[in-house]
Amino acid sequence: MVNFLGGLSRGFGIAVGITLLGALVLWLLQRLVSLNLPLIGDFIAELVRIVLTYL
Repeated sequence: MVNFLGGLSRGFGIAVGITLLGALVLWLLQRLVSLNLPLIGDFIAELVRIVLTYL
């Protein structure tokens, strides 16, 4: 029973952590796009569009 609860809590923690990390990465990419950097901005804008399409 202890191992089962440990596995559940570990899985839940990993899921929450990956979700928060992914949200942080998307937020940072959107901030970089707002800086209007010529080459990097276009590449990141396309990447963000693709990711938001699948969300």
